[in-house]
Amino acid sequence: MPTWNDHPVAVVRKPRNKKIYMRYQDGALVVTAPSFITDEQIRQFLFDNKEWIERQEKKQANTALREGGFLYLFGERYGLKKGESTRIENGTL
Repeated sequence: MPTWNDHPVAVVRKPRNKKIYMRYQDGALVVTAPSFITDEQIRQFLFDNKEWIERQEKKQANTALREGGFLYLFGERYGLKKGESTRIENGTL
């Protein structure tokens, strides 16, 4: 399994795909590739696109949930507050 900066990369192989592409999904890097692409070719693809990956990693870090931030849940905006339990109260999660 290919890795990026010692983090595993989820690889999805699809026989009908003609191109290799990647995305961040739920905070993990996912590469979708045709079934004939080797792990070494995927590693090279990651290396060739390292600037994009680094930008996405920064975006992911900036969108982490923190106290004082906001979260949209079912179309409603909730403020985030650290507590001992999880509950929704007066528009705060």
